[in-house]
Amino acid sequence: MFLPAYSVESNKDNLEAAQHANEYETFWYYDPILKGEYPSYVVKQLAENGWTPDWTEEELDTLRRNADKNDFIGLNYCQPIHVEKNHEAVSSMEHSRESSTLVPGNPSFDGFYRTVKMDVTENGLGDEDPIIEGEVVDVPRIKYIEEHLKVIKRAIQ
Repeated sequence: MFLPAYSVESNKDNLEAAQHANEYETFWYYDPILKGEYPSYVVKQLAENGWTPDWTEEELDTLRRNADKNDFIGLNYCQPIHVEKNHEAVSSMEHSRESSTLVPGNPSFDGFYRTVKMDVTENGLGDEDPIIEGEVVDVPRIKYIEEHLKVIKRAIQ
């Protein structure tokens, strides 16, 4: 699942929080496959806490040898997450209607994974579906998908 993180504002603490989120939510999963190594930022933090995975040198070598052989990656794109530095765990089921995170300039992909073809799937919009006179009225979902497809077109260009 692809959940790019953006700072809620551009102060240093929040920018670092967004980078932290991207390291764990994106780079931890995509770096081993596309770069052949786990992100050093995350590996260092795991080691400091005694949580380093029990991987073997043979497994790590397999990642290194095969990273350049990937010719595409599939992204199960859902929504961006907006973060700020916080000392408490928070969670929200609120779904974003923002669809602009796949355009060039995305902090999670520009400069990191541009050499590989991306196939993007869309989960749609998690929203309430009012039923009026026996029909599902999902205008917000339709508008979201329309906007999302416009953004995808811009990203391809």
